[in-house]
Amino acid sequence: METKKPRGRPPTPSSEYIAGMQDVWPRLKTNRSFLNKYYENRALGVIDEMQKEGTEGLGFLVDTKRDSYRWGVLRELGKSSSEGSLTPAGIRSLALQICQEAKTERQTAREWVHRVKLIKRRLFWETVSKNNGDW
Repeated sequence: METKKPRGRPPTPSSEYIAGMQDVWPRLKTNRSFLNKYYENRALGVIDEMQKEGTEGLGFLVDTKRDSYRWGVLRELGKSSSEGSLTPAGIRSLALQICQEAKTERQTAREWVHRVKLIKRRLFWETVSKNNGDW
């Protein structure tokens, strides 16, 4: 009797990573919550590097003084890095762009998430068109 392959994409974080996350965040129960935390941590890693290098103006995304984080925007930035549409350098530039525009534009985090998704789609289709539609 043949066994069927599981449906859907394979999980991005390894089982060891998920086990470690269960120790740190015991309230996370579902695969979706683990995956969301994984994506948030990817973006936070890039932003932490930026802060260590002395980059200023990231207070919209991460404000450690007030313990304030834009989790939805960070999650979307982390997803884009795993999908290959943004490299860590791309995350850096997009994070800076968001923080600069957030100073003048009054938008909710949900609207910023939508903008990040639009940028990802635009980058994807530019890549496809450069390759003449070859996948």
